[in-house]
Amino acid sequence: MQTRNTANFYTNRIDRLCDISLNLNLDFCIISSAPALTYYSGYFFYFEHGQSPFQVLPALLIISPKQGHTLLLADNEQPPEVTASILRVDTYQSYSFREPLSFPDQFDASVKSIIGKGSISKIRVGIESRSLPVFAADVIESSFPNVQWVDIFRDLAMERIVKDQLEISMIKSAAELCDLGQRTLKNNVKSGHTELELFSLVGRSINEAAGTRVPVMADFVSGPRTAQGGGIPSGKKILDNELLLADLTPCLNGYWGDCCGTIAAGNIISQQRNDFAKVKDGLFRAIDAIKPGVRSFQIDELLRKHVYDYPHHSGHGVGTMNHEEPRITPYNNMELQAGMVIALEPAIYRDDYGIRLEHLLLVTKDGAEQLTAFDYQL
Repeated sequence: MQTRNTANFYTNRIDRLCDISLNLNLDFCIISSAPALTYYSGYFFYFEHGQSPFQVLPALLIISPKQGHTLLLADNEQPPEVTASILRVDTYQSYSFREPLSFPDQFDASVKSIIGKGSISKIRVGIESRSLPVFAADVIESSFPNVQWVDIFRDLAMERIVKDQLEISMIKSAAELCDLGQRTLKNNVKSGHTELELFSLVGRSINEAAGTRVPVMADFVSGPRTAQGGGIPSGKKILDNELLLADLTPCLNGYWGDCCGTIAAGNIISQQRNDFAKVKDGLFRAIDAIKPGVRSFQIDELLRKHVYDYPHHSGHGVGTMNHEEPRITPYNNMELQAGMVIALEPAIYRDDYGIRLEHLLLVTKDGAEQLTAFDYQL
């Protein structure tokens, strides 16, 4: 998408956040979680690096309908390439070798400068209570002892449930990496490789296609380990005729893909073939049943009826988080809406093996569009 159009998407999201602020009579909203930061500003922190020892936190987004909007970054962080034109980017000094490190004080002064621009003595501040660091809260309370905190975590999560066209485009790019990872696995799986060796080949293909390092969370297990439903890749060697379960979730520029396939390194027994066919049939029955107005629990119920009562959810929303609403679970009464992106992942687990298949889907006005298209074969 063109840069100007992309910036407009971020502007529209900030405008909606301002509407939330006005409805709740908030003076400021402070955004601190990685998913919400990506959604509202386009900023993506590459989390595999871990947090820098030279900054308080990677970023803080401070929104005020009256005083303007600021993305505060440590100066060793890259600002988003494209963001809302109404969003100012400020930095504070982080790394230094000519003088003692003082980044906590620098962060403190920057936050106070942004928050303290007005003349208000008492403020109501919307926060994500699950992610705002205590240090950041202390900075604000030191200037405004009478601050009133308002948790807007749920409001922000609901904002992100239905995707706009920019988000759909970014998730589609992540989904293409999912399909590439599954193709790479299919072309290289054989006994004698370790799980780690195969996962390294998958990761390399994804990085090369993306042209950058891409974090890939994964269940990547073989043999009896598949009966447990997942786990990180290990040094275990794949033996003749074992199954390998590969659930790949690449995060490209802050947006997640998600897919799962199960493949055999050699011959398979008839029960495995039958179980695979049952899981695949159930998955596509559920895909055919998806449309606006259907409730989450109904898709879960369909899958458990036609497949097996597996010990986990039947699916979940995907976006700037790899698991978000709508959760496809027995209890969830939420209606599906056009623009939701969901992953469906039915499975069968036996004593000595497990089979799980997963596709990523966009709910459309009259059904579902597959975002992952790899044809799973056992």
